[in-house]
Amino acid sequence: FEHMLFGLLNAPYEFSRLMQRVLHPLKNKVFEALETAKLTLKLSKCFFAFTEVAYLGFMLSADGVRPGEQKIIAVQQFPQPQNKHEVKRFLGLCGFFRRYNPSLCRIALPVSELLKEQTPYVWTQVQEDAFQRLKNMLSDKPVLQLFSPDAYTELHCDASSMGLSGMLLQKGEDKLLHLIHAMSKKTTPTEKNYHSSKQELMAVVWSMTKLRPYFVGIKFLVVTDFQAIVHLNTQKTVQPQIARWATLLSEYDFEIQHRAGIKMSHVDALRRTPTDEPGDTEAEVLDGHLEVLITLSEEEQVIAMQHTDVKLRSIMKVLCSNETFCSKVDSDL
Repeated sequence: FEHMLFGLLNAPYEFSRLMQRVLHPLKNKVFEALETAKLTLKLSKCFFAFTEVAYLGFMLSADGVRPGEQKIIAVQQFPQPQNKHEVKRFLGLCGFFRRYNPSLCRIALPVSELLKEQTPYVWTQVQEDAFQRLKNMLSDKPVLQLFSPDAYTELHCDASSMGLSGMLLQKGEDKLLHLIHAMSKKTTPTEKNYHSSKQELMAVVWSMTKLRPYFVGIKFLVVTDFQAIVHLNTQKTVQPQIARWATLLSEYDFEIQHRAGIKMSHVDALRRTPTDEPGDTEAEVLDGHLEVLITLSEEEQVIAMQHTDVKLRSIMKVLCSNETFCSKVDSDL
């Protein structure tokens, strides 16, 4: 092939491997190496004299790798609270992560002062400065961390007629849950009329589909404040749409746990202030799976799954310690 095919699940891996083969042994000779390999660069996709660049959802710099802005855009675009009720929502989001940074409570003081009964709601520059600083702190370390397929993983979901929200969290070395990815979207007029149980299930399906590359090949826990979802598999008859969603979820290795709504204020805050525009959720999730099923052969699916399996990765790592054998494996794949 002269071009990388669209839709291939392992396309980023293949592209990265090609770049490593061509550029790894070189330093300060990038353009000469590309010319020798007869590779061309598209100027509009190149970045020169940048201290950091975005790549596959991550930011690469001299300091290392950190999560990209798209992963926490739902937090960064959280709108300014317009009343005391909306202040409570935002402080609920901050409260879930206060364990990572005790100073969150101190910085949030100008905002939390507005909740006092005798205090009129007046949003000044003092509150705005604290609000923006809190959002920046929620979007940076130690709250945010990079994804690890070997870490304990949870997906927190919530839904209502207003919107859907999902948060991917993993335990770090401190044994606390850290934010990996946060997202939210508005519901369509049709989805607003769904029963609450259907909306909650839709939030789970949408979140898993959007974050599918993270979940394939690992075991994780789905946490929701709607208890009926826990008993979904026990129902004898279901609607065709629910059956389609259940089929999509069958490829994942997960368990569902109910948690009281008072402990889910972080995802509740996001679904009440969705950032993404409404779109047909079912069409969105089905299109994503159909693309993979159409473009991947059985052999390619096996290879992709092998690279997500923890045990197989450890075996390949041992085998690849022998450079001759590793080169043969790469050529076969």
